[in-house]
Amino acid sequence: MFSVIVVPLLRSLKWINGYVGNYGWSIIVLTVLINVVIFPLQPQERRLDAEDAGDPAGGEGDPGSLREAEGDRSRASRR
Repeated sequence: MFSVIVVPLLRSLKWINGYVGNYGWSIIVLTVLINVVIFPLQPQERRLDAEDAGDPAGGEGDPGSLREAEGDRSRASRR
């Protein structure tokens, strides 16, 4: 089940370890390489999040509107 992810990662780790010679540093190098590959995807996700925030029908709505509709029960419980 997880072999689709684990096998390539282990092979990559062993390949990097051939150059570095220490599994601790090899894990750090592999982590940095994975982050370098994934990093370009993050600005695209932020752009999509910004587009969703501008859409009044697609978002969660105004958080204050729920409080107004339900009444502010936190004040009532303090009395």
